[in-house]
Amino acid sequence: MELEQFLEKLQPGWQNYVITSRFIPHISVNQRLPGLGDEDKLHRSKMEIQGLYIAGDWVSPDYILSEGAVSSGKQAAEAIVQEAMR
Repeated sequence: MELEQFLEKLQPGWQNYVITSRFIPHISVNQRLPGLGDEDKLHRSKMEIQGLYIAGDWVSPDYILSEGAVSSGKQAAEAIVQEAMR
């Protein structure tokens, strides 16, 4: 609720555009720290399956949680744009 109130201050009327929402107060969070060899595994996965773009909080070999999600999402978007320009 506090996050929604804060968002309302930043972007008034945002709730008019919500398509669906979920409230999961008791969700389990599994945190993963980047490990040795993660970058190689992710790179191999991307190379083995043409058109596969991986993004998420668990994908980045260097970051976790929101930083990992944003970083990997940006990389996936850039790869899609580069592929489309070919």
